[in-house]
Amino acid sequence: MVVSKLARRRQFACLVTAAFIIWLLASCALSQAKPPVIFIPGLTGSELVNGKTGEKVWFKLRRVKGDDLRLPISPNIAANHDSLVPGDIIRDIKAGLLPRVDIYGGFLTALKTKGG
Repeated sequence: MVVSKLARRRQFACLVTAAFIIWLLASCALSQAKPPVIFIPGLTGSELVNGKTGEKVWFKLRRVKGDDLRLPISPNIAANHDSLVPGDIIRDIKAGLLPRVDIYGGFLTALKTKGG
Protein backbone atom coordinates (compact mmCIF):
# COMPACT_ATOMS: atom_id res chain seq x y z
CA MET A 1 0.00 0.00 0.00
CA VAL A 2 1.39 3.35 -1.01
CA VAL A 3 0.75 6.24 1.37
CA SER A 4 0.73 9.65 -0.21
CA LYS A 5 2.83 12.54 1.03
CA LEU A 6 -0.32 14.37 2.09
CA ALA A 7 -1.50 11.40 4.18
CA ARG A 8 1.93 11.14 5.85
CA ARG A 9 1.90 14.87 6.62
CA ARG A 10 -1.56 14.58 8.16
CA GLN A 11 -0.46 11.61 10.29
CA PHE A 12 2.63 13.50 11.40
CA ALA A 13 0.55 16.58 12.23
CA CYS A 14 -1.86 14.45 14.29
CA LEU A 15 1.03 12.87 16.20
CA VAL A 16 2.61 16.25 16.91
CA THR A 17 -0.73 17.66 18.05
CA ALA A 18 -1.40 14.67 20.31
CA ALA A 19 2.10 14.93 21.81
CA PHE A 20 1.59 18.64 22.45
CA ILE A 21 -1.77 18.06 24.15
CA ILE A 22 -0.29 15.34 26.36
CA TRP A 23 2.65 17.60 27.27
CA LEU A 24 0.28 20.50 28.00
CA LEU A 25 -1.95 18.41 30.25
CA ALA A 26 1.04 16.94 32.09
CA SER A 27 2.61 20.36 32.67
CA CYS A 28 -0.70 21.77 33.95
CA ALA A 29 -1.12 18.84 36.33
CA LEU A 30 2.44 19.19 37.65
CA SER A 31 2.17 22.95 38.12
CA GLN A 32 -0.83 22.66 40.43
CA ALA A 33 -0.57 21.30 43.93
CA LYS A 34 -4.17 20.09 43.82
CA PRO A 35 -6.26 18.98 40.87
CA PRO A 36 -8.92 21.48 39.78
CA VAL A 37 -12.59 20.85 40.46
CA ILE A 38 -15.10 21.84 37.80
CA PHE A 39 -18.54 22.33 39.30
CA ILE A 40 -21.58 22.53 37.01
CA PRO A 41 -24.71 23.23 39.08
CA GLY A 42 -27.23 22.48 36.37
CA LEU A 43 -30.40 24.23 35.31
CA THR A 44 -32.20 24.32 38.64
CA GLY A 45 -29.05 25.17 40.61
CA SER A 46 -28.28 28.36 38.70
CA GLU A 47 -29.82 31.80 39.00
CA LEU A 48 -31.45 33.43 36.01
CA VAL A 49 -31.20 37.21 35.92
CA ASN A 50 -33.05 39.76 33.82
CA GLY A 51 -30.20 41.23 31.76
CA LYS A 52 -31.95 44.59 31.41
CA THR A 53 -32.88 45.20 35.05
CA GLY A 54 -30.34 43.00 36.84
CA GLU A 55 -33.15 41.54 38.96
CA LYS A 56 -33.02 37.85 39.89
CA VAL A 57 -35.80 35.90 38.16
CA TRP A 58 -34.95 32.29 39.16
CA PHE A 59 -35.08 31.10 41.92
CA LYS A 60 -37.65 33.62 43.15
CA LEU A 61 -41.19 32.90 44.27
CA ARG A 62 -42.66 36.16 43.00
CA ARG A 63 -41.69 37.45 39.60
CA VAL A 64 -42.52 40.55 37.62
CA LYS A 65 -45.06 39.79 34.90
CA GLY A 66 -42.52 40.60 32.15
CA ASP A 67 -40.03 38.04 33.47
CA ASP A 68 -41.43 34.94 31.84
CA LEU A 69 -39.40 31.74 32.25
CA ARG A 70 -40.95 30.08 29.21
CA LEU A 71 -38.87 29.97 26.05
CA PRO A 72 -40.10 32.51 23.51
CA ILE A 73 -41.38 30.61 20.48
CA SER A 74 -42.91 32.29 17.45
CA PRO A 75 -42.84 31.86 13.68
CA ASN A 76 -40.49 34.86 13.51
CA ILE A 77 -37.16 33.27 14.44
CA ALA A 78 -35.46 36.65 14.89
CA ALA A 79 -37.94 37.51 17.66
CA ASN A 80 -37.27 34.31 19.64
CA HIS A 81 -35.11 35.79 22.38
CA ASP A 82 -35.54 37.21 25.84
CA SER A 83 -33.45 39.20 28.30
CA LEU A 84 -32.65 36.33 30.71
CA VAL A 85 -28.96 35.68 31.36
CA PRO A 86 -27.25 33.15 33.65
CA GLY A 87 -26.38 34.36 37.13
CA ASP A 88 -24.58 32.92 40.12
CA ILE A 89 -24.88 29.47 41.69
CA ILE A 90 -27.85 29.18 44.05
CA ARG A 91 -26.27 28.91 47.48
CA ASP A 92 -29.48 28.87 49.52
CA ILE A 93 -33.14 29.81 49.25
CA LYS A 94 -35.64 31.41 51.61
CA ALA A 95 -39.28 30.69 50.80
CA GLY A 96 -41.72 32.76 52.83
CA LEU A 97 -41.96 31.71 56.48
CA LEU A 98 -40.03 28.51 55.92
CA PRO A 99 -36.43 28.40 57.17
CA ARG A 100 -33.55 29.10 54.81
CA VAL A 101 -32.58 25.94 52.90
CA ASP A 102 -29.01 25.28 51.82
CA ILE A 103 -28.67 24.30 48.17
CA TYR A 104 -24.99 24.55 47.18
CA GLY A 105 -23.68 26.97 49.80
CA GLY A 106 -22.29 24.32 52.12
CA PHE A 107 -20.69 22.46 49.25
CA LEU A 108 -18.97 25.59 47.94
CA THR A 109 -17.78 26.54 51.43
CA ALA A 110 -16.34 23.06 51.90
CA LEU A 111 -14.54 23.30 48.57
CA LYS A 112 -12.99 26.62 49.59
CA THR A 113 -11.95 25.55 53.08
CA LYS A 114 -10.78 22.00 52.30
CA GLY A 115 -9.55 22.55 48.77
CA GLY A 116 -7.88 25.90 49.16
